[in-house]
Amino acid sequence: MGLLWPLLVAVRLQGRGRMTLVSTLAMSGLVIGVAVLVLVLSVMNGFETELRERVLEVLPHGSILAGVGDTGPMPALDEVLEEARTHPEVKNVTPVNTGRGLLIVGDVLRGIRFDGVEPAGAGVKAGIARFVVSGALDQLQPGGFNMLVGARLAREAGLSLGDKVTVVLPEARVGIAGILPRTKRFTVVGTFRVGADMDAETVFIHLDDAARLLRQPGVQQVRLALTDLFEAPRVVREILARVGNPALYGTSWMHSHGNLYQAIRMQKTTMFLLLLLLIAVAAFNVVASLVITVNDRRQDIAVLRTLGADRQAIGMVFLVHGIIVGALGIGAGLTLGALCATAAPSAYAAIDGALNLGLMDEYFIHYLPSEVYLTDIWNIAVASLGITLLASVYPAFRAAGTDPVEILQYEA
Repeated sequence: MGLLWPLLVAVRLQGRGRMTLVSTLAMSGLVIGVAVLVLVLSVMNGFETELRERVLEVLPHGSILAGVGDTGPMPALDEVLEEARTHPEVKNVTPVNTGRGLLIVGDVLRGIRFDGVEPAGAGVKAGIARFVVSGALDQLQPGGFNMLVGARLAREAGLSLGDKVTVVLPEARVGIAGILPRTKRFTVVGTFRVGADMDAETVFIHLDDAARLLRQPGVQQVRLALTDLFEAPRVVREILARVGNPALYGTSWMHSHGNLYQAIRMQKTTMFLLLLLLIAVAAFNVVASLVITVNDRRQDIAVLRTLGADRQAIGMVFLVHGIIVGALGIGAGLTLGALCATAAPSAYAAIDGALNLGLMDEYFIHYLPSEVYLTDIWNIAVASLGITLLASVYPAFRAAGTDPVEILQYEA
């Protein structure tokens, strides 16, 4: 009979009455399970993408530094810059002086990390310059002691453009008045917003100003932006090998954020498997609905058997019926999940802004990202349909085993 006849009969089963209600309840479970799975995976995708394309776009993919304990300028700086700039996998090279200190504004004290950079550098323009929201990065001039602060730090400290702040270093100098901390006054000339932790703890100053603040001439480290950030450890090793100076060492983003990135990817896989169990539970509703349908249609099955339909055809009817119920539920769930995933960032922002919940303040980004991948949609659809197909096997076998003689004799 082929597949057309079972398909037509299965569609016919989508009739009125009790069976329709049971099928609707079964589909509702699938819709919710699939929608939740799409939403969760999309949020995990968003975290992964934001870490890779936003946070890691500002942070260095790789760094080459002077040896541990060396407080002077980086040795072989010219050789490092030359080898880095000529490496085919390096996009930008940024000399940096960095340190930590305490920022004081009135009664407000904040621990900060300051990065001294050259505003005209290609790496700076491709990185933090894209996230400046007020002021201008080019106002970081040598000797001007100007500062670019994170938007969250500016908000919490009540800073505005033109405000004066004091930076205190964790080092002291001995004078006639005793031991005094090293301090310097800076002027706020701009703010940036990456949407990550650095908005609350990082400030940018000019490269030369950082050297004067640290009282260390030259450059401490060279930061690299790569075409493929996952090749950072290898590229750093290659540059160090070409320079051949044992006083240098290298590091990459994988040392600071690699575990976080791997954790996000592992959590995505784990959530996919766990939420598939939710869909499997929903599939039991499909089993229940099909069993009820088989019991309700026992007389119809007997009539079909007497008209010449064999056991295989009857089983195929209810198998196709289960697939139809599952496909409708999965399709609706995918659509609902994709819509929710698309609306989730703006919905969260509106709710968080209205209630000031700050639910994302403890994470490495402070907003809810979401990104729907077609590969995830495909994987969810295939896995869910496979579960539904397996759930439909038992009711199909039960329908195929129906004895028409016994049923018609009983009905008579």
